[in-house]
This record gives sequence, structure tokens and C-alpha cells, in this order.
Amino acid sequence: MDLKAYNVNNNMLTGKNILLVKPTINDYLFIKNIWEDEKTMLLVGGIQPLSKERFKNWYDYMFLEKKNENRYFLIMTKDKKECLGEISFHRYDNITKTAELNIKVLFGHRGKGIGKEALTLLIKYFFKEWGGKAMTDIIRDDNMDGYNALKKFGFKEIKNESNEICFELKDKDYENID
Repeated sequence: MDLKAYNVNNNMLTGKNILLVKPTINDYLFIKNIWEDEKTMLLVGGIQPLSKERFKNWYDYMFLEKKNENRYFLIMTKDKKECLGEISFHRYDNITKTAELNIKVLFGHRGKGIGKEALTLLIKYFFKEWGGKAMTDIIRDDNMDGYNALKKFGFKEIKNESNEICFELKDKDYENID
């Protein structure tokens, strides 16, 4: 994966087939479409209704108040005409150098390698640019697609209880990602 693709202000990461783009306040409908898509959200807690007021509060929190703890990107086609999902890390702990993963590929775009490419870009950005030490993700135990994707990517299962599975990818393990 070519890592020369970072732009100077970290607003976009460029992959072979996709872009990870930091949204603007005007990208409300892209995010609303992801969060309110029943099939996309089925195994990650269900739809999340997104009013303009809730979006504004979330946006201010994510990009202003907690900008040093979060990085959120829309997964876009190379021409920026279609949003394919979202990916982020959040709650970055500057002491332990850990963060939590979030990825949602719109249901109709799954199985095309979009999630793998987006995750590769984000993970390399997290470990190389942020100096991260570990990325975690918690999924429901009935989310077999998520389970298989994380395992295939190199995440290790570290806890399995209460209908949830916690995964972790450490910096020393990500070097094999391509």
C-alpha cells in the first residue's frame, strides 16, 4: 500500500480505489444515509436517527472538542461522487497510545474489498502518523462478517463475554498488512 498519499493536513488518505475524506459540516446527508440504513446498521446496534441538530452536536464534538482523540473519514469513490461508508478511530489515549476502531461499509457495497482497503489506510495512518500502539474493536458475537474480517486482517481476539468479542491489533503486528 502506497503511504505517500497523505495530504499535508490529514484531511484525506488516498488508496488505490477509494479515498478516505474528512467530512465537512455539509456532508450531513452522507452520514445520515449510513447511520439510518437498516441493513448497514443491523449488527452494529441498529439505525441511529440523525437529525441536523444531533449531527451538528456530533460534528462539533468529533472535529472540534475531541479533535486530538478522534479521526473520522467518509469512505468515498475516487471521484468523490459516492459515499461507500465510514471509518474512524476514536477515544485515542495519549498515554497508552490506544484507540477504538469504527468501520461501516454500506450494505450494498460489501464484499468488494472496500473495507479492507479503508482499514489498511486507517491502520497505517494510526500507527505511522499518530504513533499508535494498539487498535481495538468490540463487535457483537453474532457479527460473523465482522469477526472474520478482523481475524483475517490480523486482529487478535482478547476477550469474549456478554455477547461481545473484543479484538486488538498491536503496532508490531500491523507491519504484515498490505
